[in-house]
Formats: sequence, structure tokens, C-alpha cells
Amino acid sequence: MKRTLSILSLLFMALSSKAQATYVDGIRYNIIDTVAKTCEVLYETFVENNGTRNIYSSSYRGDVVIPEKVEIFDGTYTVVAISEQAFRNSEVTHVKLPNTIKTIGLGAFYGAARLCEINIPASVKEIGPSAFEGCRYLGTVVMSDNVSKIGSCAFFGCVCLKSVKLSNKIKTLEERTFTNCNSLESVNMPTSLNKIGDVAFGGCDKLTSLTMPATLKTIGENAFYKCKNLEIKGIPATAKIAPTAFDLCKHKYNIVQNKYSAKYGAALVAKVVGLFKNNAPFMDCPIGTPLLLLQELGRVMQGDNNIFLTQRPYNEYVIGNNRYKHYNFNGVRMIFKNGRLTDKSDWRNI
Repeated sequence: MKRTLSILSLLFMALSSKAQATYVDGIRYNIIDTVAKTCEVLYETFVENNGTRNIYSSSYRGDVVIPEKVEIFDGTYTVVAISEQAFRNSEVTHVKLPNTIKTIGLGAFYGAARLCEINIPASVKEIGPSAFEGCRYLGTVVMSDNVSKIGSCAFFGCVCLKSVKLSNKIKTLEERTFTNCNSLESVNMPTSLNKIGDVAFGGCDKLTSLTMPATLKTIGENAFYKCKNLEIKGIPATAKIAPTAFDLCKHKYNIVQNKYSAKYGAALVAKVVGLFKNNAPFMDCPIGTPLLLLQELGRVMQGDNNIFLTQRPYNEYVIGNNRYKHYNFNGVRMIFKNGRLTDKSDWRNI
């Protein structure tokens, strides 16, 4: 019985928390902690639509200055957060955040299409998913090294965003963080970065140069899709690269070649990469080409669905570029013995 009452009490507190909201100088605030005296900037209107979709609205517009402290009811409260959806679809143009803000919530400025400038203070530690998604006139983003997390789609579709200074504490760039930021010219790779998520920079065709940190372990699917002018340096040889990570990227083949040259020899890798790159009608690989090299390059450059290997009797292997056309690679059957391509005189029908 006591446990039931406790749960009901917590539920009541959660439901009634927004009842502690009020306007101060045209901005709506909500009390977070009455003991610590903290509050957040709150969305103006929330409507639940048939239980399936949350609708928020905001009348905030123009230049907005958020103070460090506000007088709410009978006390002075420190502003520590911008709540989820607080400025969603608003018409704000400039927002000055105080040095007391620690989090910028999910979708906090989602669709604020007129927002062109915002400074992220040193106190901010987390930027939520879709926080600035669709802020099409946002031009520059600078953050201190206190930011340790940026959510997925945080800057998705910021089409005027030209420059980003990322915190060096960030270990993961989540999926679609900068997707379709097609004016983005400059962004630093954090020195602590471990992972670049799926489509993180997809469509950023103005990017020309990036240098990866030694800490990088994973590059996700389509991470740099359509970054057609991009040259990437410093990818660790041990990094796991998704097959489509550099699709439609100008320097995809250079990246792949650099990754495998140390392991298999630059001349051999250049030859095989060229065959993939030029979509050669047949794979006229040098005799002795390791089967594993073709397997690895095939998966990176054509994808798992377009490359397969089948073991045959007597330690023979064949490689194919279509899972439904067995034993055929660009029209030529190839025989491998002991893991290496044999002399052409040893080719025969299977």
C-alpha cells in the first residue's frame, strides 16, 4: 500500500510540475527544484493530439535575452535549462543564453527558421536531439569544451550553417547531426572522437578537408554521403568503416586505398581499387591477389549485398558481385587456391 501511494505521489508531482510555470518579462519559466532554486525556460503551449503526436507552439519572436536569475512567485531562481521544444517554430532571430544554462533540450529551437545567431555559453554540457534542426538561417555555432554530448539531428537542415567549433569532449557524433548542412565549410573533429554516426555529414558538399583524430573507431553508414569535394586525412587503420560511409564522395577511393595499402601493398591495392572505381568489365587482378583483399574492398566499396564468397571443394574459392549470380564477378569467373588468385591457365568452368 505504501509503495502504491509513493508511485501515485511521484506521478502527481510529475503531472503538476508544469503548474509551477509563470511568465517573467514575456518568457515562460518552470520551477525545476524548489530547494536548489532552479528553473527552466518552458514552451508556451502544449497539446496532446490523440495521444500520438505532441504539438507545441510559441509566440517568442525577435531578440530574446534570458537572464541568469528570475523572480518566480516568492523566490529567486537560477535558469539552468532550455526545456524541450521551448522555442519550437518560433520567430526569434537572436537568443542570448546566460552562463548558468547546462542543457539545451530536445527540439529546443526546432524549426526556428529566423534564428541567425546564438552563443552557446561555457556552462552548457548537453545539446539535445534536434535542438537546432531546421534553423535554416543559423550561420555559425561555437561551443566550449564543456559540451560532452550532442543529440542526433541536432543541426539537421541548417542550410546556412558555415562554421562549427565542436567541443573536444565529444566522443560521438550521433546520426544525422549535420545532415544537409550544405553550406558547411569548416568543422573541427574533436580530439576525443570515437564514432561518427550514420549520415552525420550527409549532403555537406561544401566541406573540403577534415582531419580525423587517432581515437576514431567507427564511421557509420553514409556518414559522408555526397560530400563530393571532401578530402579526409588521418583515418586510423584500425577504424571500422561502413561500406557506404563515403558513397558519392570524391575522395572515397583515396581513403580506401590509404587504409589498405599498408597491409597489402600500395601498388596492388591501387590496381584493384582502380578496377572497382572504373567499374571494370572484368576483374583482371594481378596473379596472387589475396582473396581477403578482394573481400574487404568489395564490402567497403560495393557493400555487403553486392559481394560474396563461396568455398568450393579442394580449397577453391569464387567471388561474385551479385548474390543471385553465383560464382560470377563482373562476368569473369575467378579461381582462388590457398587464398590467392591463381594463374589464368587454371581458370575453368565450375
